[in-house]
Amino acid sequence: MIEQTALTGACAIGKRLMRQALWSGDQCVWDVVVPDESDIWAGRPTRQLAGPALYQGTAGIALFFAELFAVTADFNARRYSEGAIRYARAHLSPPAPSQFGFHTGRIGVAYVCARLATITGDGQHAEAAAAILDGQFGLEHLDSGLDVIAGAAGAVPALLLIDKWLGLSQAVESAVRLGSHLVNRAQCLPAGWAWPIFERTAAAPLTGLGHGAAGCGHALLELAAATGNSGFRYAAARAFAYEASVFDAASRNWPDFRNHELDRLISTEAGRLELRRGAARGGPRPGYTPHYNTLWCHGAAGIGLTRLRAYELTNDEACEMEARIAVDTTMRNLDPASSDCLCHGTLGNCETLLTASSLLRDSVWRNRAEEVIQERCERCDRGETWRCGTVGRRPDPSLMLGEAGIGHFLLRLHSPTTVPSVLLLKPVPTDAEGCTRAMLPLPDSDDLARRDVNTHFGRTLRIFDRLKISMSAQCDPGLIASHGLHAFAASLTALTSTSPEPLNGYLADALVADAAAWELNTSPFDASEEVIDEMLRPAGNEVDWDRVLLVLSRSARLARSSYDWDEWLEGDGRVPPALAERPIAYLLTRSRPASRLRLSPFTELVLSGLAIGGSMTELTRRASRAVVSGTGPDPEASIAAWAAIQAQLRACIESGIARIEVAPFSQSPK
Repeated sequence: MIEQTALTGACAIGKRLMRQALWSGDQCVWDVVVPDESDIWAGRPTRQLAGPALYQGTAGIALFFAELFAVTADFNARRYSEGAIRYARAHLSPPAPSQFGFHTGRIGVAYVCARLATITGDGQHAEAAAAILDGQFGLEHLDSGLDVIAGAAGAVPALLLIDKWLGLSQAVESAVRLGSHLVNRAQCLPAGWAWPIFERTAAAPLTGLGHGAAGCGHALLELAAATGNSGFRYAAARAFAYEASVFDAASRNWPDFRNHELDRLISTEAGRLELRRGAARGGPRPGYTPHYNTLWCHGAAGIGLTRLRAYELTNDEACEMEARIAVDTTMRNLDPASSDCLCHGTLGNCETLLTASSLLRDSVWRNRAEEVIQERCERCDRGETWRCGTVGRRPDPSLMLGEAGIGHFLLRLHSPTTVPSVLLLKPVPTDAEGCTRAMLPLPDSDDLARRDVNTHFGRTLRIFDRLKISMSAQCDPGLIASHGLHAFAASLTALTSTSPEPLNGYLADALVADAAAWELNTSPFDASEEVIDEMLRPAGNEVDWDRVLLVLSRSARLARSSYDWDEWLEGDGRVPPALAERPIAYLLTRSRPASRLRLSPFTELVLSGLAIGGSMTELTRRASRAVVSGTGPDPEASIAAWAAIQAQLRACIESGIARIEVAPFSQSPK
C-alpha cells in the first residue's frame, strides 16, 4: 500500500534530520544549502545555518516534526519540533511591514506555533503564536510583500486558520485588514486584477500561486467564504479573470512573465555593464520570451490548486474547467528528472493531482501520482537521496526546498485528514458561510465594480452624467464580474455611434482621452522593456546626438479633443461646451492603469515630433520652425526656441516619455 510506503519514507526522513540537527541548549537548528552570495547567478552552492522562516528555515522543519508527532506519537519528534520552533522564535526579525509573509515572515512562524498548540495541547505554544502576531497587528496597510511567499496573500489564510485553532479574533481582524490592503493595491487592468510583484523584471503582472494573481485570488476567496463579503468574492473573481485573459491555449498553461535574463543583468554591477556594452555593440536586448512552468510556485500546478479550491467553495463551472486543464497539464509535464521538493518539484505537483482526484473523482490523476511517489520511495530505499530543490539539488533539510517538505507530503499521503496541506491552506469549511467574528468595514462588490469602471472611464462617465446620458445598466457589478470591462468599453463605443446628431459627435469627443488610455492598456506590451530603456539611458555627454533616433516611449500615447471638457466639468453648465480654439492635447502613459496629463501647446509640439521620431537635430529644427513661424526672422527668438526644445527633449528622455531607439553611446562604456 502506498500509504504505508509513504509513512516509512517520512519516518526515515525524520530520523535522518534528527541526526543532522545542531543543538544548543533547548534549541536546535540545521545547515541549509543556499547560493553563494558572491555571485548568486553562478550556481555555486554553500551552506549556512537556517534562519527562522517556514520556507527554508527552522519553522518549516519544526512543522514537519510536529506533523510526524501527530501521526506517530513519537515523542522524540515532538522534542525536535519544539527545539526548532524555539530557535525560530529566538531569531525572528522585529515586527515590520515586510514581515507578513507566510513562508518568509513572522506569520509562518506564528502558524507553526499555533499548529503545535493544536497537536500537543500545550498552551505555551498558543501564547507564543499570539505574541508573534501582536507585533504585526496595525501594520497591515503597509505590507510590502503582497504575494503568498512574502506578503498578505499567504498571511490571510494562515491567520484565519490560527483563529480557527486558537480562537484569536485579532487574527481574523488582521486577515480582513490584509484583504482590504490587497484590494487597495490591486492594479485594475482591463482584463482583471493583478498585483505589483517583481515589477522591475516582469514583462507583465505575474500569474501563479507563489507570487502572482492566483495566490492573491485564493486569499480573497477564503476571506469571502469566511466573512460572506461580496467585495472579496468580486476581487477574487477579477484576479482569476486576469489569469484567464493571458491563458495560452496551445500550451494549455499560464505564462510565467518573469524575465530571468534581465533579472540577472540588472542584479549586479557587472551585469549592468554587460547590458550597456551589448547595447553599444548593437547586440540583442534581453526582452521577454514566453515560457510556461508547471510548478507550485509558477504555472499550472499551483494555479490548478487555487481553481480546485475555488470550485470547492463556489461550485463555479469556469473554475472547474480551468482546474481540469491545469491538472491535465501538470500530469502531462511530470518530469522524472526534476527535483522532489514542494516548491518547484515533483511532489509539489503530485499534491495537485491528488487534490484533483479526491475532489473531481478521477482516479487517473491519483494513479499517476502514486506511480511517481512509489518510484521515488523505492529509489531512496536503494540508498539514493531525495532530490532537493536547492542549487545542484544538494541535500537540504528545509520545508519548501528539502526533505522536511518531502516528509510532510508523505505524511499527508498517509494521513490526509490529520495533516493539513502547507501548499494551499484551507481555513474555511466548504459548508461555512460568513463564519468570522471580525466586525470591520468590508469592501462592497458594487463599490469595487464602480471603481473598476471609473479607473478606466471615470472622466467619460462624469461627462455623460452631466449630459444626462445614463450608463447605470452597463455598470451593473454582476455584468462586469461575468463579462469584464471589455463589454463595458464596447457599450460606450456603441453608444457614441448610435446616438443622434449632434450628440454623437459630443459623446465621441468626450470619449477620446479615455479611449486612448484604454487602447494603451489593452495593447500588447513588455513592461521589462521600460526597465531596459532606463538602464540604457545614457548621460548627455555619452550620446552622439547625430546617430540616435528619438521616439515616444512604448508606454505613451497622444490624444486630442476638440472640446475643453475639463474646463466644462469644473463649471455648472448643462449644455455641451463650445468648440475649442485649438485641439486640447493629452499625454497618456501606461502606469497600470494609464494616467492622463493635459499638455501645453509647446509640450504638445515637442511630443508630436517624438510620435513621428527623428534625431535630436531633426526634431529641434521641425519644432523650432513651428515655434517662430509667426514672429518673423528673429534670431534671438530662434535661438531661444532651439534651446527650449532641446531642454524639453532631454527632459522627456530623463523621465522615460521618450526613448533612444538606436546606437545610444558615442563609445562603448567602460
